[in-house]
Amino acid sequence: MPSVQTAVSYLTLCSGQEATTFEKDDYGASSARSTEFIAVTNHDAFSQSRDPYEHKAKELGDVLPGVQDMLQDSIERRRCLQENWRKLNGGRAELSDVSIHDVVDLVQKYPTTNKTTHFACVMDPQKGEMYWCRRWEKPIGEEWIIQHS
Repeated sequence: MPSVQTAVSYLTLCSGQEATTFEKDDYGASSARSTEFIAVTNHDAFSQSRDPYEHKAKELGDVLPGVQDMLQDSIERRRCLQENWRKLNGGRAELSDVSIHDVVDLVQKYPTTNKTTHFACVMDPQKGEMYWCRRWEKPIGEEWIIQHS
């Protein structure tokens, strides 16, 4: 997969026991897997220090003003999502007794959902069911952000 030139894409695959995410871009691919909890935001490959493409992010930041800000925003959204999960889950990284409604609320919490969000969904991979999905036709406004912060 890393050697095939493609457009940027994100894939999340799950067996019901383990989730694996793939982030693919022109330069290569990266993946992450977990049996507990996995968070994915835009440009995660650039935000992980072990990633071989970190130098590319720095190069892009030198050439295209604003890229570093975008990457930093992605890093911060991922950190917030992980922290909100720990709070919801009683401070544990592994899954405890969390309801599907709690997960839907978590997905919609700012800054995970923000002015650039256009689609989100919550699925149960063990049952193969989609519980909730939403498409935002217009960017969310300040009032929505305040309600979901």
